Amino acid sequence: MSRHPQMRTAPAPVSRRRFTARRLALALGVLMVLALVGYFAVGAYVATQLTRPERKVQSSTPADFGLQFQDTTVRARDGLALAGWFIPNTATDRAVVLVHGRGACRSCEFDGRFVEFAAALHAEGFNILMIDLRAHGQSEGRNFTLGEHERWDVLGAVDWLQEHGFEKIGVLGVSLGAASTVQAAVDPAGGQAIKAVVLDSSFGDLREVLEKRFPEESGLPNVFLPGSVLMGRLLLGANVNAIRPVDDLPHIAAPVMLIFGAQDDTVPVAQFHAMAAARPGAETWLVEDAGHARIYNAHPQEYVTRVSRFLAQALQ
Repeated sequence: MSRHPQMRTAPAPVSRRRFTARRLALALGVLMVLALVGYFAVGAYVATQLTRPERKVQSSTPADFGLQFQDTTVRARDGLALAGWFIPNTATDRAVVLVHGRGACRSCEFDGRFVEFAAALHAEGFNILMIDLRAHGQSEGRNFTLGEHERWDVLGAVDWLQEHGFEKIGVLGVSLGAASTVQAAVDPAGGQAIKAVVLDSSFGDLREVLEKRFPEESGLPNVFLPGSVLMGRLLLGANVNAIRPVDDLPHIAAPVMLIFGAQDDTVPVAQFHAMAAARPGAETWLVEDAGHARIYNAHPQEYVTRVSRFLAQALQ
């Protein structure tokens, strides 16, 4: 019986294997580039949307509380025009700037009771300047920067008061407005003009708050947070990692008052304690039955009494 040699499959040419490997590497590279582009595109979208709040209309004016007032235009340090109200009190030379939080306006903070509070503080012996932060209310600007550029809004308000002859100037900020007030108070180009600082519901570490709030605010998992933070910095100039009021508090020259609600579901109460520890001489008021920026709503009379007493002492 004849024997036939066993047929063997010849190995693929080396050049073909190399070509296939190159195609695979190229495909993987393209996919990685597309994934990165998509990741940062999502980050850019999220960064711009989360820093572009829905503008709220004024729910009341000082006239609703029987007060004379002036519509004013305050120039932020970078030139943006900010809408404001000045409520004069000719019986005193003390003045206070009131700064609302994210997504609010000069009348709609405190669930629409900010003007009510301003009227009560005015009655205690203060001139009052209320402003809409950039990208809020009737002020210019499309986006805000979580405190990075809003410091210029606060400093612009202080400049306005100084231009009108005031030297005894305090600032009360709420939430984002509080963090912006801290940034303004430590600014070497004007922070020393602020003689009293009241911080209501301020965060101490913005990055920690964002890590907690990002999924709810954006609808995305935290894996997208770094990309959003980076794009926010590149597109808007918002350096989230640098906004740490807890680190700046020790450098504020003026007396400081810290107000916080123990039921705050936006800023962890641990941040309040960290800020109090960072500023041993600060006056503190932790309210057990109040949430984020709702201390006035829970205890309006006590709020006015405590704040006005602190400001009167600081602005002697």
